Amino acid sequence: MNATTRLIHDYSGLVTWLGECTGLAFPADRLADATDRIGRVMARTGDQDISEFLARIKRGGPALDDLISELTIGESYFFRDPDQFDFIRREVIPEIHRLKGPLHTFRALSAGCASGEEAYSLSILFEQEGLADRSHVTGVDICRAALVKARKAEYASWALRDSDADFRSRYFHQQGDRWVLADSLRKRVSFEFMNLALDVCPSFATGVWGMDIILCRNVLIYFDRATVKDVVRKLVDSLSEGGWLFTGASDPMPVQTSPLEVVQTPVGLAYRRGVGPRLFVTPGHCLSDAASLDVGISVEPTLSVFDQSNVREPRPVDEAPPPGVDRPSDLSDFEEDPLESLLRVFSAGDWARAAELAVTHSSHPRAWAIRARALANQGDLSGAEATAVEGARYYPFFPELHVLRSVLLIALNRREEADRAIRRALYLDRKLAIAHLLHGSLLVWLGKVTAARHAFKNALHLCSARPPDEIVELSDGEPAGRLAEVAAAQIDLLDKMKEVSP
Repeated sequence: MNATTRLIHDYSGLVTWLGECTGLAFPADRLADATDRIGRVMARTGDQDISEFLARIKRGGPALDDLISELTIGESYFFRDPDQFDFIRREVIPEIHRLKGPLHTFRALSAGCASGEEAYSLSILFEQEGLADRSHVTGVDICRAALVKARKAEYASWALRDSDADFRSRYFHQQGDRWVLADSLRKRVSFEFMNLALDVCPSFATGVWGMDIILCRNVLIYFDRATVKDVVRKLVDSLSEGGWLFTGASDPMPVQTSPLEVVQTPVGLAYRRGVGPRLFVTPGHCLSDAASLDVGISVEPTLSVFDQSNVREPRPVDEAPPPGVDRPSDLSDFEEDPLESLLRVFSAGDWARAAELAVTHSSHPRAWAIRARALANQGDLSGAEATAVEGARYYPFFPELHVLRSVLLIALNRREEADRAIRRALYLDRKLAIAHLLHGSLLVWLGKVTAARHAFKNALHLCSARPPDEIVELSDGEPAGRLAEVAAAQIDLLDKMKEVSP
């Protein structure tokens, strides 16, 4: 048995499990390096036996985070690959302005954000371009330790090695040997725990939907071909029409696995999603089939309509309802059949026609939700939010409209109002696990850590009480077991943040 064969034999169970739960691939030419790195983590945990170490990381926690960090290159710095950022500044932002209007709110994603330098670089770029109040950046990563650092937004000088003194003084202040990002910039970026290989997206629970710009640089290199194809499909589906995807120079070409337009730029290849009708999953029962605003998933549309059985009576509560919320009434008077044509138009991606047709079905709350999503898919976030407001005024007992409005308000950086909207949805149905998750993330952004932890615990309790493979309402098709893991990870993130706080 040669050395490589022995390594495969000894570490096969660990490597297989890592591939299944993270998507990380270990081809033969990387296996020796990977086993060296695994050995370093085992030395730090004190485990002598590989089976003992595998049992440890299956429990999650610091050992798994340490292993993921060791096996991937999480090191980054501000405005890494500056020519790519300059291209976004010179070409991408003006093009999106021409396509969606000067008042458009820009949405950007840093996929595999590590400790946040890339995501914050995007936020700084938007501020430099006068878009501070009309932009939002989301960072996602599988490593909780990295996310804790990202949310803290404190960096060593090495992370700012390509910046000058003026840049540092403008966007940071110094505390000892650390550089702390300005609070105004930190608050414009949200960080979410997300496994690109396993989790569903687009997803409004993590804020990954309708993105104008996605940076997924030096991430795809860690996946096998099948996982690359799946991850790219998710990212493409999370792009808005005319949105741009940027990858790293060493990453496999997304065009091989998805219908993207390849753009030859002075800084290498970039990928742009075309503008025009495309197939979208029809919004199903309480958004369980297509919870995002720009779902773009390349599958046959399911022409389902609102299922009245999914609307639960709210649990009795002692306190008075939030302002503007009445007690729910019966939905049995609503006719479903007239919605079929609206759903068909929406499924075909004809947003303008769907928004127009929805007006003729205003006697059903589902039509208001479809109109709001159709407007949002066209880039009219303010119009979409106004539609959700109007719909909720007529149907204040319909939780979907309040959840939808909260998502839109977050996108518009109106978070206090988003908090009130999601509270209304939870008043109407306290069993909406996805609403608790969304509320938890929102509370983190608002700095209400104790309340956020409580919200995530509610989500964990609700999801853990259901069969692991049962699809959760408003979840983009995520099963209860996976959402329970996400909620537990969010709680762990908050606990880690508390540990590192002064």
